[in-house]
Amino acid sequence: MESISLETCLRLYALAHTHQHLGLLHAAGRYVSLHFRSLCEHDAFLHLDLGTLSDIITSDSLAVTSELTVYWAVGRWVRADPAGRLPLLPELVGHLRLALLTPEELAEMQADVAELSGAARLGLKELAGEGRLQENGGLRRGMYEEVIVCVGRRGHAAGEDLDSPLDCFDPHTERWGAPLGSVPVRFPGFAALGHKLYVAGGCGPDGCFSTSLHEYDACSGQWAQLPSMSWPLDPHGFLVCSRRLYAMGGCAEAAGKLDSAETFDLEKKQWAAAARLPFPLSYFASAALHNKLYLIGGKKHVAGALATHRGLLIYHISSDSWAQVPLGVGLCHAGAAATAGGICVVGGCRDEDLGEEGEGASCLGNIQASQACFFLGEDGKVRQEVAIPALPRAIESAGAVCWRGRVYVVGGKDSARWLNTVYCWEPSAAAWTLCREGPATAECVGWFGCVTLQVPIRALRTLFQGQPTAPAAGGATGRKQLPSVELRLPCRASAMAASADLHLPSMGKEA
Repeated sequence: MESISLETCLRLYALAHTHQHLGLLHAAGRYVSLHFRSLCEHDAFLHLDLGTLSDIITSDSLAVTSELTVYWAVGRWVRADPAGRLPLLPELVGHLRLALLTPEELAEMQADVAELSGAARLGLKELAGEGRLQENGGLRRGMYEEVIVCVGRRGHAAGEDLDSPLDCFDPHTERWGAPLGSVPVRFPGFAALGHKLYVAGGCGPDGCFSTSLHEYDACSGQWAQLPSMSWPLDPHGFLVCSRRLYAMGGCAEAAGKLDSAETFDLEKKQWAAAARLPFPLSYFASAALHNKLYLIGGKKHVAGALATHRGLLIYHISSDSWAQVPLGVGLCHAGAAATAGGICVVGGCRDEDLGEEGEGASCLGNIQASQACFFLGEDGKVRQEVAIPALPRAIESAGAVCWRGRVYVVGGKDSARWLNTVYCWEPSAAAWTLCREGPATAECVGWFGCVTLQVPIRALRTLFQGQPTAPAAGGATGRKQLPSVELRLPCRASAMAASADLHLPSMGKEA
């Protein structure tokens, strides 16, 4: 593993694949994925066996901006031994994500297939919009930009409509891009999975809480309304895990602070009840880690009064049950970001006093914004050996998110005002770094969820904006099967002619 380089990674990956050595397979595979384009030119690539090559070209992690790059690599491998490998071309093409080719790229590939094989029957199937991703399993790593999305906040005069822009921050350039649009509520729940963003609840312009759930598709650029929650919620926990959304705790107009929890199945598009919290809770930090949900600190009801919670709740998804873990500090309005090994908890309002008003709580009277940060292990206990430096200023109600191993703290407010700052911490760094600018669309950012979202690169966005094909009555795909278009070419390789039946997606009239 210590000797992985451009010269050795393919050989080591093949060795690990043969012996199923998971540690070496992961390390070498990561290197191959990041350098795939240049590795295709190495002689070692031409000597890969079929199983190893297939394993590589099916990876989601390939850092390629176009699927045509993967096809050219396959073509080069086949040309190295045409007599033995030409019959394998249909199998290899079956691993490619052809629905992600532009019309021009598809035409280029079709021409090369004809030149390489001399004969092919190309069955063209029309796909559009979401169907492209469903057909081939999604975008590869190099085909999207992972941005940080948060809800901005503008000042509002009495009676004005709300305008909460969804601002995008690119950690690569440390710049804010054009917002995705805006939401007509304040303080909504916020979650993301891949290229889809989910916004739930919040407070509307009339001051009423909302039950709404909306989905934004970064591929199509469209919003869709999904079935509403059972309760109208303002600040609440809203997380995604195992392809389900979870709405927990928070506030409702009639019921006040809630102990309710419910879950939304993203496949079935249905809400279902989950185990209730041990007590009503709101204004907590939240994160998902290893099939568990963590609600850290917050405000709870104690004997008819509010108090900060000196602990955290852990929801075990597999058993639909809650566990309670104590903390040595009263905490609310903090931010939390899940990393590979635990959860970073940043800022918030703290009460270090040991005096308690009820079990696991402290009085709200002396809390104030804090610079302190700490790290929680999977068991919910503070890991003293992981030292996170203090924030440059005391911040509460900020968004926190992990992006490629770094932790970002976005917006929030200090003791005097709302902020539009972004701070970044690289693990093992001695201090936080201030990023360069705030969003142009918002006076400040805060009271929001802060998430990472996969946005397709510009060259691919137009592929996802067509109308979906009308569903057929029956059929395996649930989509209308269009007539095949056959291209009959002179046969130059009998081995290929017998086995070629390549099903390619049509890009529309251009193709």
